[in-house]
Amino acid sequence: MPAEAMTTMKPAQLGAMKPTTMAALAPEQMAALPATALTQMKSTQAAALPSAAIAEMKSAQVGAMPAAAVGGFKAEQLTALPAEAMTTMKPAQLGAMKPTTMAALAPEQMDALPATALRQVSDKQLGAISSEAMKSLDVAQIGALPKEAFKGMKAEQASAMSPDQARAMTPAKVAEMPAAVRAIVNEKKTQPQPPADS
Repeated sequence: MPAEAMTTMKPAQLGAMKPTTMAALAPEQMAALPATALTQMKSTQAAALPSAAIAEMKSAQVGAMPAAAVGGFKAEQLTALPAEAMTTMKPAQLGAMKPTTMAALAPEQMDALPATALRQVSDKQLGAISSEAMKSLDVAQIGALPKEAFKGMKAEQASAMSPDQARAMTPAKVAEMPAAVRAIVNEKKTQPQPPADS
């Protein structure tokens, strides 16, 4: 189907596509899909999308996807998703991702996530995020993370964070952390913030 024909795709039409059809979507076809067409996408369809097609997704398309469909993404697909496309991610969408998929979040993707998207992150998901991606969390994102998520925080993640990030963690969040992680965070809170690179 030519890319131009995809511009009129309706939600029910896309929702009826077989995963094997989704697996054959070309990048230009994905780019041409209206965001509304993705509102009935299923997880099996999302899991079948080729990474090259995912690399063409726009923020409106990602924002329109049901949480279950986003939960169907695999790690290699997430790495293909442009950071700009993640700016409309919703809490239920991020909350639906498997921890193994969350582990693939790149620092620039983490940086692009709206703080509100982090409200449903679980302890297993937080524990799966790479130390490099954790360093990209800003104060608002840390504030949005539920306190229960910090049960999954690992020592290497805490070690990678800045003193300002540590100071952004409330006592309730720090109390949820494993003891070794809590000690690292509390020590970081006492350190001065290094000067910004010039």
